[in-house]
Amino acid sequence: MVELRLMEKRLAENPIALPKNPFMEVFERFGSCEVIAMFAGAAGTAIAGNFVGGLGKEAKDLTLAIAGRVSEKPSFFIPPFVSEINKYRTTPYTKRDNLNVYLNRAAKIGGRNFLEDLAVQDVITTGTMFAALNLYPQTPPWMLSILSTIFATITVTGLEVAVTELRYAGYKHKLKRAGFNSESYLESRFFISAEKHPEEVLNELDKEFDLGDIKEWYHHDRYFTEVKIPYFSGRQPEVRLRTKVRTDGSESKRTAEITFKRAHEVSCKQPEQHRYFPIIKDKLAYVLDYNCENVSEIIEPKVRKILKKALRSETYQDVSFNRAEAHNLETLLVSLDQVHNEKEIPFYLVELKTHSHAAGLLEDAMRYMMRNFPVLETTYEKLELVDMNGKD
Repeated sequence: MVELRLMEKRLAENPIALPKNPFMEVFERFGSCEVIAMFAGAAGTAIAGNFVGGLGKEAKDLTLAIAGRVSEKPSFFIPPFVSEINKYRTTPYTKRDNLNVYLNRAAKIGGRNFLEDLAVQDVITTGTMFAALNLYPQTPPWMLSILSTIFATITVTGLEVAVTELRYAGYKHKLKRAGFNSESYLESRFFISAEKHPEEVLNELDKEFDLGDIKEWYHHDRYFTEVKIPYFSGRQPEVRLRTKVRTDGSESKRTAEITFKRAHEVSCKQPEQHRYFPIIKDKLAYVLDYNCENVSEIIEPKVRKILKKALRSETYQDVSFNRAEAHNLETLLVSLDQVHNEKEIPFYLVELKTHSHAAGLLEDAMRYMMRNFPVLETTYEKLELVDMNGKD
């Protein structure tokens, strides 16, 4: 039990992991480059202003509008290279990659920033700057350069987030066309302290929310640990093969699954004692009617190709757990999971799930959990908790 108590301590120190706001994440990456570029562009515009006195008004305005865009271009590679070199320097020697890996990543990020600036930002900034010079001729050109850059950066950020969402919708559509079933729901997860018998939690939730008959399953999940699916707007991807069997042997299911999760904090209208961090989860599952130990063994060519493309390698880690679950007519599903790892030290999780139209019911259930039981809300998946339990 020493390891389990250590796990509780580690989890209590950092139980919640939230992704950045997608808009702010893009704005920080692209915007940090634009801040440098903005001042470089303003300086370039100011310098060019000293050499265009003999030009006509239209030629002068066009030259000033373009001068800032040309002088800013090296700025898009500075933050990525600084960030990646810092990562290389601060990563422990035994865990860091070759320096070329970091430099190549910096060049890739800088190249993307440069292309976004060239294809979209410059068009918007130059057009805005040219229009502003005509509308407000008495305003210093360097000031108009800064304002037009800010406006264009916000526009580019919004466009990139919108394009990412379209790519995500396209990826899900591709999986559906290949035969994957799609389900979206809200989920919250609670680690149960050893002070409380887990079965009592499920029984009391059954009484409070009028749950139906309890079903018991044995689950075996094979998680593939080297996933190369993008984090679409902060959604964490997972690829797994799942086998679930009723403990009485009456039913079994096998699926290949790609899931995406993104935790968020619920904004409460009134001050509350607790904070709520449900997870938005999209699960795309392909039903298998045969035993399958690895992606390479999947018979269906389309499905096998999709899953292989989603992985760098077929390195995996297994997680097994016993589940008791029940749900009510309002679509609240409650499950009690006894999770095992290789050290055979189980821990318990309660998961609450519902669809988005019943989000208020989920919040009520989360509130009831935290008010009545010694639990710790967490956004970590079972695989992450098993890793935490097994760390020395």
